[in-house]
Amino acid sequence: MNFNTVCRCCLVRPPDKDLKSVYTCQGKTEVYGDMLNECFEIHLPIEPCDSENGICELCIARLRDASDFKHQVLQCQKEFQIKLTTSSDIKGSVFKLLNLKLMVKSCKEMENELMLVINTKFATISVLAKGM
Repeated sequence: MNFNTVCRCCLVRPPDKDLKSVYTCQGKTEVYGDMLNECFEIHLPIEPCDSENGICELCIARLRDASDFKHQVLQCQKEFQIKLTTSSDIKGSVFKLLNLKLMVKSCKEMENELMLVINTKFATISVLAKGM
C-alpha cells in the first residue's frame, strides 16, 4: 500500500484535501488537523510532504458531524446549567414566599387568639365589676 496516496484517517480512499490547509464550508473556517485535535485530542504528526497529509471527503464529512455534535452538546450543557440555576432561584423564591405566607397566617392566628383572650378577660372583668 502506498501511504502517500491514502487518507490519513481511514487509509482506504485517496485524499481530497490537506489536513493543515484552511478551508471554508457553509461560512465556517475548517482546518481538519485542528478539528481532529479539538474533537478527539488526536494529534496527527504533519509530514513534510504535503501529499502525505491528506483526508478524504467521507472522513471530512464524519469529522464535521462529530465536531458539530460536540459543539451542540457543549452549547446544550451551558443552556441546561442556566436553566438549572434559574430554576433553583425560582424554587428558592417560592419557598421564601411560602414561608412568608405561613408567617403571616401564624401572626393572624396569634392575633385572633390574643383577641379571644382579651375579650375573655374583658368579659370576666365586666362580670366581676357588675358583681361589686
